[in-house]
Amino acid sequence: MGSNDLAVGCSGDVVVAGVIRLVQEIKDHLKHHHAKRGEAGKHAPIVMNSILPRAPARLDTNENPYWRVTQDVNLRLSCYADITSDVSFANTTKLFIRQEHKATEGRDGIYIHPDMYERDKLHPSVEGSRRWETFVVDEALSLVAGEAH
Repeated sequence: MGSNDLAVGCSGDVVVAGVIRLVQEIKDHLKHHHAKRGEAGKHAPIVMNSILPRAPARLDTNENPYWRVTQDVNLRLSCYADITSDVSFANTTKLFIRQEHKATEGRDGIYIHPDMYERDKLHPSVEGSRRWETFVVDEALSLVAGEAH
């Protein structure tokens, strides 16, 4: 569930419900797996990634219909993680955007970070993938240590 679903017409509500359903399925599977192995009560962390921004370089305009909905979905998923045990929300979006002042537009804007995406402005570049992986692994390790952010 993510930006591809939004692009084909799914609402933010559908994406949030889909992600929460996936997390619940994983939690149920892990619970069953641990019980089957005689490890009832054992927990495993789940790290949800934020939905990454997509599309044109400038995000905060009416020309990008996904930005506001993506921000709303991410906020709701973050709130869900806050109230759900063993679940953390990794706000990886901040790795993929930057604020910049464009003199031609006369104001600051939020833009996709060009070094973090392939030319299609949808898929993370090698550098974007590396930073994304590091961030998520750090989040998982923090969750295991009881220090999730």
